[in-house]
Amino acid sequence: MGIDLRQVGSGNIGAANTLRTLGFFPAFLTFSFDFIKGFLPVYFSRAFPMDVRSLVCLAGVLGHDFSPFLKFKGGKGVATSFGGIFALDWKIGVIVLLSWLVVFAIFRIPSVASLSSLGISTIVSIFLGGGFFLVTLILFGLCLIRHRKNIEKLKSGEEKPIRLTGRGQDGDGI
Repeated sequence: MGIDLRQVGSGNIGAANTLRTLGFFPAFLTFSFDFIKGFLPVYFSRAFPMDVRSLVCLAGVLGHDFSPFLKFKGGKGVATSFGGIFALDWKIGVIVLLSWLVVFAIFRIPSVASLSSLGISTIVSIFLGGGFFLVTLILFGLCLIRHRKNIEKLKSGEEKPIRLTGRGQDGDGI
């Protein structure tokens, strides 16, 4: 395609900017690969105690967010967090993914859905247990930090929803 996502739209390499810039299928692939990036290392560490697996999850998200391959600039870690959480406990992972879908269906703003679902992961990990509350809290905090520009846009009313009408940049739809 010859498009550098770091040069278009929000400049982010994640699924939301891919969705706005290139459309659904490339965004689905981006989400899938980022999810797998979080899922596989945690899944393959399942023989270790939960605290080790939680550190593996956190390391995967940090590696995504601050990629040495991209001069320590990366994505926002949402899909990678989802993958890691899903590998830590599939029940919590399903709740987190469903909460993202519900919030996105209501507001059509990926940052609102991302922040909400990772906040929910922290709450759900308390009630369903699993022993990884601290990692979900850290992932939520990291998500807040990585979304600080989006939060400012939300406060000022500049954060645009994604309309499902055609493909375009900066919230013009897909």
